[in-house]
Amino acid sequence: MVPVLVAVAMMLPVLSSGPTALRGTVAELGEFSPPPPLAVPTELEVRRALLSPRSIQPLSPAHITPDILWLARAMYSESKRPQEQELVAWVIRNRLDTGYLGAESIRDVVLAPFQFSAFRPSHPQAAFHTDLSLLYDEPGWQRTLALAYFVTHADCSLRPFGPTVRHFISPQSMPEDQDAPEWMADRVPVEPSRAFELDAERFRFFADVD
Repeated sequence: MVPVLVAVAMMLPVLSSGPTALRGTVAELGEFSPPPPLAVPTELEVRRALLSPRSIQPLSPAHITPDILWLARAMYSESKRPQEQELVAWVIRNRLDTGYLGAESIRDVVLAPFQFSAFRPSHPQAAFHTDLSLLYDEPGWQRTLALAYFVTHADCSLRPFGPTVRHFISPQSMPEDQDAPEWMADRVPVEPSRAFELDAERFRFFADVD
């Protein structure tokens, strides 16, 4: 069983610049104490976490709401790489923030029919992903929960792409005999506004898909 820890984001060497408000220097950011259980993280804590996701440590379960848990389940189902997980999380947040398909919660977004393949009843791992619990002892899961917490509380200005980016595909995960979705026709993938290690064969993100 993974020990229950309080999140502590590590110091960053130099923060990226760009239009996402993730700016600053180590001297300017300084050190901070982890948020107490049930607390909302400060903007500084969120910025640190998103810029150095691999340094995030597990959170107390008291930080994790049902929506954060569902967000983490979806992130974990799509990727085990923190930067890819964050981008997936923002797609889900965008769907909730814009009321896509009538969603009123993260759970609504994740379980919407024919949207996230890992949660379709026919998927061989649907039960596994749906039942992931707060204290599940799986590599990377506790960090995914913590990252979901920070993305959930992130200000909209920290989005790596606009709110209309609500779709993505993972080419390497698609069966060889499966055609690309029709909505992809003539669409150009969106590039995140921050520096992400993004492989187009793993993930491509798209805006303005109805």
